[in-house]
Amino acid sequence: MKRTLFFICALLFLILQLSPLYGETVTVATKEASPFIIVDKVSNKVYGFSAELLEAVLKKIDNSIEIKYAIYPNIPNFFNAIQSGDVDFGISATTITSERESVYDFSLPYYKTGLGILSKSTPTFGITLYTAIEDELFVFLFIMIIYVFVCGNIMWLIEHPHNPAIHKQWHKGITSSIWWVIVTIATVGYGDVVPQRFLSRLLAVFVMFTGIVLFGVMTASLSSSFTFNKLHHNIETLNDLMGKKVAVVSSSVADEELNKKGIINLTTANNLSEAIQLLISGKVHAVVHDAPLLHYNRKQDPRIKDYHISSSFFYNFDYGIVFNQNRPDKFIEKINVALLKVMESGEYDLLRNKWFAVE
Repeated sequence: MKRTLFFICALLFLILQLSPLYGETVTVATKEASPFIIVDKVSNKVYGFSAELLEAVLKKIDNSIEIKYAIYPNIPNFFNAIQSGDVDFGISATTITSERESVYDFSLPYYKTGLGILSKSTPTFGITLYTAIEDELFVFLFIMIIYVFVCGNIMWLIEHPHNPAIHKQWHKGITSSIWWVIVTIATVGYGDVVPQRFLSRLLAVFVMFTGIVLFGVMTASLSSSFTFNKLHHNIETLNDLMGKKVAVVSSSVADEELNKKGIINLTTANNLSEAIQLLISGKVHAVVHDAPLLHYNRKQDPRIKDYHISSSFFYNFDYGIVFNQNRPDKFIEKINVALLKVMESGEYDLLRNKWFAVE
């Protein structure tokens, strides 16, 4: 009798442990991460690459399994739900890291990617010219205007009593004096206004030499501005982020890695849309996040369609399905086997081509 009771209890325990994957509803934590997980704003329906892959995996185990998604607004809430046992497991675009692996269990990797950098694209020639002039060149232009005006007044004070080419009234004679300063700086010397006094000739020598220096400085400044824009046109690597303001999603892999790398000007956002908005508004120079998510958002958002995404990853990682490490059952192995079957059957390639045809 005791032996029979023991076998019945063992059978009931086994059924309870297998129930999440056989003929039952599994509750799955998720977080929007387009195109892996997309949540319809009206119906709250979940779809995307990760969602369709999970459906294919569960069908390999049992066609009758139903999925009930629990949608969370951010990464910490997503992981907390898995840790507390509120859900059976979680799927989104979840990176497998050593720190996370020490707290959670992960399935086999199902997507290999890395961090990318989104930034505003190289300006056109016209914008580059405007930017160059807008900065230090405006300062030199202001100095030049003051310089010409002061030298013109000195010339008028010295020459107007004796030089017939310069009118004795200031408001009429100053234009001739300023004209003389400009042509002297340019070393043109039309000869319509010629200094006659010794002091005004000394002034002419001063204007010639200082004018050449000022023009040289202005030319060098403009040249360096163009060279700088050419050499630093886009943010491509981790080194390019040094000294720049960078937006990341809070608690994301980008947040963790950039802190490790010593990028101190970090601005955290609740989600990727918020981070991109910071870039659009000019509050940051770049957004660092998972590359496929950056590509998808650039494709969907016309405001950033011309923005630049770095051509290579500076940190590589894999995505996986997340499980509570303390669960007594072993259905993670069944999901791994089913995931391998989906990959071997060609279904995985079809899904990847559907969602990432551009890559």
